[in-house]
Amino acid sequence: MHHLSPEMKSCIDECLRCYSVCLSTAMGHCLELGGQHTEKQHFTLMMACAEICRTSAHFMLIGSEPPQAYLRRMRGDLQRMRG
Repeated sequence: MHHLSPEMKSCIDECLRCYSVCLSTAMGHCLELGGQHTEKQHFTLMMACAEICRTSAHFMLIGSEPPQAYLRRMRGDLQRMRG
């Protein structure tokens, strides 16, 4: 496993905390309240927030390139494959 600096570890911890808060809020608070809290736009935003935080932590934990660079590289690969 690669070495994680204290700053990187702190960032990972914050991303995982954000993931937990967004997911538990969506699945608990939003579903319990219903109404506007379960409308597609609001609920999708809560779930997207959880996922982007989880994914960011995952990228840092595995030592991958930043998600933006990864997505740019994938877009280039897809364009080359399409011809």
